[in-house]
Amino acid sequence: MFEQEKPAIIHSHFDGYDEYVVKANFIDAQVVWHHHNPRTLVQNSLKQLYQRYVLYHQYHVLGEKAHIIILGKSFQEELNRFGYEKEAFLLPNGIEEERIHYKKKENSKPISFLNFGGRADDKGLDILVEAIKLLKKKNLNFKVKITDGVDTRNVIHQYFGDIIPNEIEIIPQTENIELYFHENDWFISASRRETFSYAVAEAMLSGTPILSSDIEGVSWAFKEPSVITFENKNSTELATKMEEIILGEIVISEEALKESYQFILDNYTAKAWAKKLMMYYDMIVS
Repeated sequence: MFEQEKPAIIHSHFDGYDEYVVKANFIDAQVVWHHHNPRTLVQNSLKQLYQRYVLYHQYHVLGEKAHIIILGKSFQEELNRFGYEKEAFLLPNGIEEERIHYKKKENSKPISFLNFGGRADDKGLDILVEAIKLLKKKNLNFKVKITDGVDTRNVIHQYFGDIIPNEIEIIPQTENIELYFHENDWFISASRRETFSYAVAEAMLSGTPILSSDIEGVSWAFKEPSVITFENKNSTELATKMEEIILGEIVISEEALKESYQFILDNYTAKAWAKKLMMYYDMIVS
């Protein structure tokens, strides 16, 4: 196929293809490996030894003939550990701007927080629920709306038993997430780990302020005025920040929300992503 089409660039999005596109490249095309997820090592020590050998051969030997695109800075450290000696190109993902529209907030009473359920461990649902449990002791008036993911109810029941407290509302999952952003005052991302947070970017595009864990997958947004962070895995600090929001001690201005909205339009939409990718293509073939 390569000899017939004679492409200038061969771009692989699946690590299972990476090795083979290099070996099949008899036409001197530029090869790009696009890494969307970190490589994880197995626990078994003997199997891990073999896995490390395979990864070293891939990145140190075959990687000499490939360019690599990564989603986060931590990926570079991982590649270096496996013997890749070049600098990868950092290209976070982009979101579909047509899916989300900006809407001015009309703060509700009580203050309403939105969180997306599912993949509870990665998304830190237990961290959020623990924070809610701490806030309940203070008799504050607030609501946390959590979408009904696969394990959402199980996590909530582990903390509160069969009776879900009034402060929590489980809402259906929907394709129309714009509606949920517009209906709530704040978006909470309590994730332990992410490569790139689509939800945080979409919240910013919708005009919704964000309370997020300070993980590397959200570091691109830390300087934005609509983003407040708390220490990863720290339920107590999350509860403190939520309390400050509920009591009106933390307020995000309309000007700040519009600034963050423009930041997403300029840098993290699918169109911006495609423009950066095409610039990268031009660079590697020139």
